[in-house]
Amino acid sequence: MGLGLGYATSNRGGCHLNGGYLVILEGLGLSMNQTTYHSKADLTMLFQDLMEMISAAGQCLFTSYAFFPTPLMKHPNAWYTKMVNKVLPYCGPAVRLINKYPEIAHLHLPVFHHTKGFEYTTGMKMKFGDYIRCGERGYNLEREINRRFGVNANKDALPKRLTDTLQDPNDPNSKVPLERLKKVYYHARGWDKRGLPTERTLKKLKIDFASESGR
Repeated sequence: MGLGLGYATSNRGGCHLNGGYLVILEGLGLSMNQTTYHSKADLTMLFQDLMEMISAAGQCLFTSYAFFPTPLMKHPNAWYTKMVNKVLPYCGPAVRLINKYPEIAHLHLPVFHHTKGFEYTTGMKMKFGDYIRCGERGYNLEREINRRFGVNANKDALPKRLTDTLQDPNDPNSKVPLERLKKVYYHARGWDKRGLPTERTLKKLKIDFASESGR
């Protein structure tokens, strides 16, 4: 569900990297429930913004794995890893809070060295919340540029074999409820029903395209 949403809302087409690479939570790194839609929209936004900033800083996107403590990756069958997998679908509200108010994350995450590396390299203060906000600004800037080329909610789509056809004939949840996910995702991002950033969101991120965006 998360990877499907990421593909659909990626700013450069069906790209797993620009789309947030949520498969890292859905089986490639951790193993949270793949077929639940719970928390997937908020996690997709978080990892899209995270990877946007990692790219902007000139780092390899595979370093995003550092976001997760090593024991979770090395010991997939450990009790604590299984617990994290079970809890992740219910962490949406907490992730939404960080996405909406990243300034509350005014710290360096012990396992995520990108922020300190950025500070050492540039001399600029860059706590984790600042890092996420920069990624959010970049992602919305891309969306505003895409607006000029006709991108909107109708373009945030997946092939019917993913949204209409069951991946597992015995599992009624094994198709992507894309429209439901998009509704939550747009709300989380501060986008309107057309899948476009609202003026309030652009003002918050200090992006001024209003004169040319066809509003």
